[in-house]
Amino acid sequence: MEQAPFIFQIPRLELTLLAGDIGAAVSIPEAKAIFESIRLAYDRQDMQRVEAGTTTCTTDCRVHPRYPDRTTIKFESRRLGSASVTLRRVDIANALLEFETKVLQAL
Repeated sequence: MEQAPFIFQIPRLELTLLAGDIGAAVSIPEAKAIFESIRLAYDRQDMQRVEAGTTTCTTDCRVHPRYPDRTTIKFESRRLGSASVTLRRVDIANALLEFETKVLQAL
């Protein structure tokens, strides 16, 4: 009698990104791509855009003379529409640190 091969499945793990009225469910690799894009924009004080699944994230960390401490992140979801949030740079730094320590280290 032939034995069946050992098979296992890992369920798709998702995170929900919240921006304004939009909550988009993204996979761990998609969330990682979004946060890497935010990190790159933050570190370079630049604008970055990334598409991750059905969600597009545009981060604008360029320094504006009138509001040097503010950044804007725009999320667009094909299913849910779009939303922009304006954050302080310290809030971006804290979110990046929290994602890196709580999510990435848990994997």
